[in-house]
Amino acid sequence: MYLALESEKFNLPTTRECVAFSADSKNIMAGPGAWRDLQQVVALALQTFSAATDATAACWLDDQAYNDSEGARKTLITAYFGTDAAVSREQLASFGVPFLREGQWSDDGVHKWPDDAFPTLAIRQSQLWQLWDDDGSEAGVFAISGIGARVGRTRRRFSQLADKDFLGGVRHAVAIMPRIDPERHRQKRQLSTAFALQTVRRIVDADGVVSDSEKDFLANLFTPEELSALWLDDEAMVDALARDAVKLLPPLLGHHEKLALLSMFYAASYADGRVEVRELKVLKEAAATLGLDPREVVAQLKRIL
Repeated sequence: MYLALESEKFNLPTTRECVAFSADSKNIMAGPGAWRDLQQVVALALQTFSAATDATAACWLDDQAYNDSEGARKTLITAYFGTDAAVSREQLASFGVPFLREGQWSDDGVHKWPDDAFPTLAIRQSQLWQLWDDDGSEAGVFAISGIGARVGRTRRRFSQLADKDFLGGVRHAVAIMPRIDPERHRQKRQLSTAFALQTVRRIVDADGVVSDSEKDFLANLFTPEELSALWLDDEAMVDALARDAVKLLPPLLGHHEKLALLSMFYAASYADGRVEVRELKVLKEAAATLGLDPREVVAQLKRIL
């Protein structure tokens, strides 16, 4: 294993947009084998997805403490699955098969994995990989353990671990932040941002009044620095790229990335505290341009509401 970690690296997907599933820790962390059981469900989700797409994917896990309505301290476990492949709705849904079969998990839709989430398992060409963290001293893996309010993550060093601590059949690699193809990434960001900018502007203009909260929403969502870096501080460029995006953007985006844009458009509709029918009409037109099925739009909006 040690030699593998010296030579094996796994480049994580570049996308932050993931399909997410969450559960109360009390339902899934209830015994000495709970962590291994959680890893097994994650592994099955990755394998199911790989069988449907043969695409590379990774899972990040996060544990968040919170107080319920009665003030009781609880922990929410969330699994985030990301891929750079332009996958379909049906292929993306394959991640959820093992989780939703368990009964304790909820489908949270599409979210960005948070900064404090950690990569745990990945799959490439049908091979499962255990992902390690290399902090410059001794490699280690993160795990979630504990019961009830005491659930939390630990980092176990290489010297503390043995083969029996991992799922069978996995290979081991140090997780590496993604290496991005600058030109491809820039083109995708330009098209996506131009399309999103024009759509959000149409949404906030739809009722004929642009409130201060809507102005703030636009300013925070599309900063001058970001627009300048993408050459989108030029309105002619925005118009040209937004027109190109109608044809070029849908095949560049995975279903999860399209749903993330849909969530952004709904947030724009609600930026002034209410949602107008005219705003929803623009949202639905944009969703149709992206190739989203109307039923999928309704399902995603129900998740948000």
